Amino acid sequence: MEYFSTRDTAPRLTASEAISRGLAPDGGLFVPDTLPQIGEAELAALLPLGYGERAKRILAAYLPEYSDARRFLEMLTEMLKFLMPLYLEEGKYNLNIAIGCTGGRHRSVAVTNALADRLAELGFSAARSFRDLEKG
Repeated sequence: MEYFSTRDTAPRLTASEAISRGLAPDGGLFVPDTLPQIGEAELAALLPLGYGERAKRILAAYLPEYSDARRFLEMLTEMLKFLMPLYLEEGKYNLNIAIGCTGGRHRSVAVTNALADRLAELGFSAARSFRDLEKG
């Protein structure tokens, strides 16, 4: 799925590019080129869910490239839940994790912040440092 400007003169972008730019350079708003279809069964499956989980599932259809990042974050969190107690048992109290991305879209910043939040929920502290954030 690509996002285009409502004034239709700006280049088409991915969801993360459109989000990072905010407004299109031509002054228009970025909108998806297609609308995801939600069938009756999918809609019914959303009804018993809380607002947050509903929002996640609906937005995932509009932000497909973030689905892989979410899965990566879930897998990384599970790995760290396993490893962190083992590090502590060995008397190790520092673990450096580097997360990078390509393309200047700063997905690594979002993943790093989300990972730090998850580590805090597990009772660990996390210091964050972003090398190239100002490069935009």
